[in-house]
Amino acid sequence: MLARSCLAATLTSACLCAAAAARPGGEPTDPEIAQVAPAAPHHVADARLLAREMGLDPNKWFGHVEKAMLRLEDPKVARRMPHGYCRGSEPVKYVSDIQSRYDNWASVFPLAPEDVKRD
Repeated sequence: MLARSCLAATLTSACLCAAAAARPGGEPTDPEIAQVAPAAPHHVADARLLAREMGLDPNKWFGHVEKAMLRLEDPKVARRMPHGYCRGSEPVKYVSDIQSRYDNWASVFPLAPEDVKRD
């Protein structure tokens, strides 16, 4: 049960960061969220703008904002963005690692019926 609690806390932090980045302006409102963000919120905002320019969905990470974040390592692309260069491979790896951990833990500790939110 402790492992599930730790996993839930990590995933909650990651989800809160993603939710904060998806809001207009992309700024987290909770200081704790800002501490665990995989990249500075303004770089996530730049990646979302770039994703939109690339014809990708700025509200989806995998395969969309993720691709744009990697492009922020290119100085030619970074110069055009409001906040410039970002080591985009670091947040991409971070989020990928979190997703892999979630997938691994979820296969070992499937959610109990009471843990599943229903609308």
